[in-house]
Amino acid sequence: MTSRKRLGLAATLLVLMLAVSGLPGCDKTEEEEAACDWGGEGPQIPRTPVSLSTTPKFLDAIGKESHAAADAPAVAPALRWDFSGSTVYAYDYRQEMVQASSLGGTSIEGDGTLLLKSKGDKTATLVLTVTKMTMGLPDGERKTPPMNSPAMVVPGVKEDGTMEIAANPANSLLRMLFPLPPRPLKVGESARVPNSMPFNAMGSALTVEGGNTITLTGYVTIDGRTCARLETDIDISKLEVPEELEGTYKCFLKGKSISYFDIQTRGFVSVEAALAMGMAIEPPKDDEGGADGPAVFPIAMQMDTVIRLRRNPEKAKPASIEKD
Repeated sequence: MTSRKRLGLAATLLVLMLAVSGLPGCDKTEEEEAACDWGGEGPQIPRTPVSLSTTPKFLDAIGKESHAAADAPAVAPALRWDFSGSTVYAYDYRQEMVQASSLGGTSIEGDGTLLLKSKGDKTATLVLTVTKMTMGLPDGERKTPPMNSPAMVVPGVKEDGTMEIAANPANSLLRMLFPLPPRPLKVGESARVPNSMPFNAMGSALTVEGGNTITLTGYVTIDGRTCARLETDIDISKLEVPEELEGTYKCFLKGKSISYFDIQTRGFVSVEAALAMGMAIEPPKDDEGGADGPAVFPIAMQMDTVIRLRRNPEKAKPASIEKD
């Protein structure tokens, strides 16, 4: 596997919801590659039909934690981080992903550390470091030796979970990893937060619109502290394709997350998110290639992932931060 493909897959692991702009190439053995049809004006890679599903494959793997119920506060609190001092919120990070595309399939597992370092000015810097990542086929065969990947650094995270630069693509990632409602909620109440992601449609930059519906389902006690339990439904699936753009295009990201927010320390205790992302491109029927280059064939991709974050105060200590 080339270093370029390794970096591409690492980027997919770290920012799954921004990976709709590309698909992995034909990564085959010499014997498998010889079986490909390399005729015509360009490589004709065998394609496998892909069924798109908006139901996350890992949906049943989240929400299994059970905690003792706690009384709701007399006044509904605003759920916000505390970036007024030098606090470091530290988390163990784990992600599993299975990808199926018309060009093949990939499975990825990654473990690492996610830090939110408060700058004391009501903002923080997010640092996500994947220290152990393996890749292979969807059935678990042909796994690579464990590897790491470059850290992803996102500055300017605000206490409400948004960013100083709202147009930054990482804003979408933050809204899904840390679902903070825009206003105080009573138990049973919901709030919708708009969300979107980019979609590269044959070189045309489109946007898939949608949002996250955050519901405060109750309060529980974790490690002696009162925590809000948040259940979030994610639906980013509205894609408007200009009439000038020929062909058929589909793209969606749907899922669910369960998270617990400590209202005393003002930080998440844990987050579990199961996501399904699909995309398909059906080019115009008359696109047959020719002297100018190879034909553009229909492509499709389905990604299913589960992301788990769990608070780990040990990783907030200076020695651990320097090590990361």
